[in-house]
Amino acid sequence: MKVFFNKLSLVIYFLIAALVVLNINKDVSVSSTKNKKDANFILIGQDEGSKDSPGRGDALIFVNIKHSKKEINLISIPRDSLVSIPCGPNGEIIHKIGHAYSYGEVNWKGSGGGGVCTATTVANLFDTPPISYVISTFNAFKEVVDKVGGIEVVPKYSFCESNVCFKKGVKTKLDGKKALIYVRHRKSLPNGDITRTSNQRQVLVALFDKGNKMPNNEKMLMAFFILTKIRTNVSILEIKDYASPTYKDYKINSLVLTGSDYYIDGGYYYKLNKSHLNQIKKIING
Repeated sequence: MKVFFNKLSLVIYFLIAALVVLNINKDVSVSSTKNKKDANFILIGQDEGSKDSPGRGDALIFVNIKHSKKEINLISIPRDSLVSIPCGPNGEIIHKIGHAYSYGEVNWKGSGGGGVCTATTVANLFDTPPISYVISTFNAFKEVVDKVGGIEVVPKYSFCESNVCFKKGVKTKLDGKKALIYVRHRKSLPNGDITRTSNQRQVLVALFDKGNKMPNNEKMLMAFFILTKIRTNVSILEIKDYASPTYKDYKINSLVLTGSDYYIDGGYYYKLNKSHLNQIKKIING
């Protein structure tokens, strides 16, 4: 899927959880944009967990910004993907990538916790230098969708959950509650979590579009609101650097890592397709 921006002053890199990278300034020249370094970071949608559990990275989208090619790659990583996680109880462990966050919260508490462990896991997976992370809970996601006045999507599949129904091919207005159901539902969808990640990216693009249409004064207020709803190791200087281009004519490529069902001792995992993973690495690092 490819989406072209006409004029983007506020850029919201938000998955299912949320990031704001803002710009309410003037246009930046093409030459200065081309000279900017590519940027990578991971968006982590964290489930709430409990008093005794730190929660998991329930939704993961890798954002790859290529200024030289004027494009943004949004790459969904299925949460059950079988990967090497560096922050297990005794060091490296092979497990579902969604568990990197909880392992990090327990075993890397003094070294950045779940955000750093997840970011390190993803950087190792894609063979990139260290990357930043942005974390938001799903409750915060609901608040932000409501704050922007809701979004519109066209579902690719029909399904119902919690007395809320979505009909294939029908444009649907989502408030925060409905948007959360839309991005979290997977049980009745074909291919389960893989199709769910497509819905997540669809919501992400809808938020891009909504941010694009907001007046500048509203963008400023929205930016500050969203920044109170996320946790990140992105510095203020980096945020300003991300925000400085207008992203006019940038293209969004929406991708998902492919693989197959895999079982170990009765437990379900998603085994990534090595050939496709290598193709994604070339896109990111090329």
